[in-house]
Amino acid sequence: MSRVPRASVLFLLLAWGFACQRDAVAPVSGPRFSTTSPPDPLAPPGHILFVRILPPSARWIFKMDASGANVTQLANGYLPAWKPDGTKIAFNCGANICVMNADGSAIVHLTANVLAESAAWSPDGSHIAFDEQDLSGSWHIYVMAADGSGVVQLTTGTANDASPAWSPDGTKIAFVRNVSGTPQVFVMNVDGTSVAQLTSGSGGSRNPAWSPNGALIAFDSNRSGTSQLYLMNPDGTGVTSVTTAGGSDPTWSLDGARIAFTCPAGRATDICAIGPDGSREVDLTNTRATENSPAWGP
Repeated sequence: MSRVPRASVLFLLLAWGFACQRDAVAPVSGPRFSTTSPPDPLAPPGHILFVRILPPSARWIFKMDASGANVTQLANGYLPAWKPDGTKIAFNCGANICVMNADGSAIVHLTANVLAESAAWSPDGSHIAFDEQDLSGSWHIYVMAADGSGVVQLTTGTANDASPAWSPDGTKIAFVRNVSGTPQVFVMNVDGTSVAQLTSGSGGSRNPAWSPNGALIAFDSNRSGTSQLYLMNPDGTGVTSVTTAGGSDPTWSLDGARIAFTCPAGRATDICAIGPDGSREVDLTNTRATENSPAWGP
């Protein structure tokens, strides 16, 4: 019986170890593009935040150019949101909401001893809407000043509310409410009055995102059997589909020309971009990692 020389065995073990180590480390800069999904050459200006799952299961916030280039790792967390002027990022740090500088430095807790998620900045950057679990176990929409003070509860009742999104003029907040076990998009005034349901039907609707001019609301829904992106008017009429190959978590470019979203990629998900008319879909990250929760900003 032939034997493999000990030196060859050692070499194979070392090579295997280096390969495992390589796969376990996050990319230092830039995504691994495929030959069929190059960086978006016609991307609008700005930067996109997103979440990447790193081994073994940690969620990290990354930032990249809107073209998909210059990927930078910022902080441990999820559900990031740009302050409109681009100076700060609100995000989930564990079970609470934190804020940090745009480079990932100076992390500050805004909430404590609660379960809170889904921070959303007001258009002028003075306030943050979010959802929080109350003592009864129900989730509701709250708003606070940008420094974490002056918390006010906007929604009440037994239904669970989540995912607030400010209208560009600062007068409305879209959000998701669980209706008889199915999530649907609602809208209300910023003081919590005049609550109106915008979507209905099976499959549910989630993650509302206002277009920069306030004329449309993007959202995702399973109404076709798989999660896809849709657009509707602010009153819930005129629903049109954007994707056919899957999508969720829409976020608009600052000029309204593109929508970034979480797209299916084999057994994982990437960050893609597409036109509101469904044209020119591009995979911006194209990595082997699972990525989600994009947020387009300055």
